[in-house]
Amino acid sequence: MPPFMPSLPAVPGTLDLWRFDRTLSAHLNPYSHVLMLGPSAMSNGERDLIGVYVSALNRCRFAYRLHVEVSTLFGLPRAALDALWEKPEPDGFGPKMRPILAYARTLTRAPASATQADANAIYAAGWDEQTFFQAVNIAAYFNFMNRLLNGTGVDGNRDDFVRLARQIVDIGYVGRT
Repeated sequence: MPPFMPSLPAVPGTLDLWRFDRTLSAHLNPYSHVLMLGPSAMSNGERDLIGVYVSALNRCRFAYRLHVEVSTLFGLPRAALDALWEKPEPDGFGPKMRPILAYARTLTRAPASATQADANAIYAAGWDEQTFFQAVNIAAYFNFMNRLLNGTGVDGNRDDFVRLARQIVDIGYVGRT
């Protein structure tokens, strides 16, 4: 799919979008870095899984494919990640992640329908309020990025995803401007 903005390269990435306003990435990249790679009760792979799942629900090919690569580097099973695109049912990631992914689905599909019972299911699985808040932020962040990428027609290619995934794992988000 070609991008919707004629000045973008034929196969653009997020860095190409930030050239329209570098102040946006100056704030977003540090937020992304702390959210996805900073201290957390969730592993880096578990946090990235939320992003993969939200991106599959939103049919955002760029974020989905990139974060499948990132999640794989963090040790998540590729077959289960790949299956999320065709059937966004989060099987194969353990019972502790099930309520977090269910809540991410609610926040993606019908955010006004979120309830205390949804939060309580996350707490019952052994997560604390900090993790709950972080999961909400990750779902919100990926919903935002999915809309930005889909809305501008940014689709990317596999070679870029492998390279960018390695960069995210090795240096994080702050080195990307």
